[in-house]
Amino acid sequence: MLGIATALDKKLGPRLAPDSPGWRRIARALRLTSVLNGSALVGPISYTLLSNGGRRRMSTFFLVAFTLALGIAMTEFLTRYGLVGRTPAYVPADVDLRGVHAEHYESLTPPSADAAVVSIQSDVIDGPYVRLFVPLLDDRVRAAMAARCPQALVEPTYGEGRDSTTVVRNAAIAARAADARLACLSALHPVTLDGAARDPGYRFYQHPVTGVRGLVAYLPTAALAPGMHTLTVARPPRDVQPGDAPRAPELPLELPFWK
Repeated sequence: MLGIATALDKKLGPRLAPDSPGWRRIARALRLTSVLNGSALVGPISYTLLSNGGRRRMSTFFLVAFTLALGIAMTEFLTRYGLVGRTPAYVPADVDLRGVHAEHYESLTPPSADAAVVSIQSDVIDGPYVRLFVPLLDDRVRAAMAARCPQALVEPTYGEGRDSTTVVRNAAIAARAADARLACLSALHPVTLDGAARDPGYRFYQHPVTGVRGLVAYLPTAALAPGMHTLTVARPPRDVQPGDAPRAPELPLELPFWK
């Protein structure tokens, strides 16, 4: 568009009287193209640099800067889509498949505030327990609870008053509601250790670093032999909307660790 407007200005400009309809149209087109291509903003800067720094020197500088910026952008694009630093074809694309993914081990990488991932404390367990943290992704979990154990989502009814009998009764009601929700969540996030089902004994937990709410379980390791062991936990269920095609169940997340 700029080239057309410039060509018309060079060809017809000298023949047109100032403020004539044709002259105004060409002037309007030149103003519009200067706004669209940014020359209205960059032009004064570049003209000042070219006139004070030397046309050849500044032209070389602009060319080098543009080439460098284009190279950085292309490298980022190729890296993002796996065209640079491509993973070998024989390595699974899923980093969790028979792998050790650092974000699932709090000793290997500091937990990020925006990363709600299943994790244990370390890839090498020296203590008597493996501490398993399972974040609760509300949209997914709420839909799964509504389908599987809707009664657990019903808010309990508490008695009114502050006398000791009412307080004790309300505490018992709250405990029963929490137990029902933990039982439902335990069914949604079953755990196995070396292929054997384990009762995780989940408790509600808030991660001290990320602030993410979830479940925590402490699985004893005293009876485990030295070597590699595999802890699996069901992934958070996905929310399926009415009319969606059925989805294949997701494979459990594997967390290998060594004792």
